[in-house]
Amino acid sequence: MRSLVHVAATLAVILTNGGCSSASHPAPSAKPDAPVQTVQAAQTVASPCIAVVSGANFSSWQTVAGDGFTFCVPGNWHGRGHNWRSTVSTLEWGTGKARGQTVKVLETRVVSKSELAVGRRGSPEPPAGTDIQRFTDQIDGRTVTLWRNRINGKFYVGGQWDTPQVWLLGEADDQTSADTQMMILRTVRFAAK
Repeated sequence: MRSLVHVAATLAVILTNGGCSSASHPAPSAKPDAPVQTVQAAQTVASPCIAVVSGANFSSWQTVAGDGFTFCVPGNWHGRGHNWRSTVSTLEWGTGKARGQTVKVLETRVVSKSELAVGRRGSPEPPAGTDIQRFTDQIDGRTVTLWRNRINGKFYVGGQWDTPQVWLLGEADDQTSADTQMMILRTVRFAAK
């Protein structure tokens, strides 16, 4: 089993260092006795955040590089690739159009006998306490559609840029974490236009 872990760690090193690139660049060799922790630590190291947002201090935040853009997350967030998280929230990103988020809503509703007798059903309404916010803004000189929704006590935050097509989707357990995710969206910076 230990050798299987080393094979997976070696494969991760090869893939993250461009082992699948042209033949003129030989794939790096990984020592079979290299600890797996070293590989994981190297993949999560990020540079300090250099984004500037009025009234915000990102000195303890780190930069995450996307495809043609960057964004920043707090220093206590962990992840790699397209998925980042803290203890109470998650964030993922991608290019193209954002996938739809499916939220399962469970609600108990009292229905009168007369409504049942005539087969009348009310239109599906969001549960009490639901808050849906959707708006357009400018971030790094580009138009973005932002949303911040609260459904069943959970927060769903996101942004979709059309030029270039980039999206970030977050889910948080509390309002403070949702505020942090909105600030993360404001740190998005694109490569030169």
